[in-house]
Amino acid sequence: AAVDLLIGIDSGPMHVAGAVGTPCVALFGPTDPELVLFDPGITAVFHRVECSFCHHRHPRLHWQSGCPHDIQCMKGLTVEQVFDAVAAHLAKTVGKP
Repeated sequence: AAVDLLIGIDSGPMHVAGAVGTPCVALFGPTDPELVLFDPGITAVFHRVECSFCHHRHPRLHWQSGCPHDIQCMKGLTVEQVFDAVAAHLAKTVGKP
């Protein structure tokens, strides 16, 4: 709660940030943000590929079983995507106490 913005992966700290009202930029790979994000203060960043969000498919094809696509959903994320999400957040908060 003491930070202005959390940048992290789809994990526990992202959910804690949402619970305490801290805005968050969250990086997603095999998990579909639409199925796990319930807080409007969390911005999802992801790289869509043919097998996106495989965590929700059966059988699962990501790190638990060895990704046959070399985790391109994560490796395809760019610094620019994350920077743009952070910049958009900062633009909304400029001038706020």
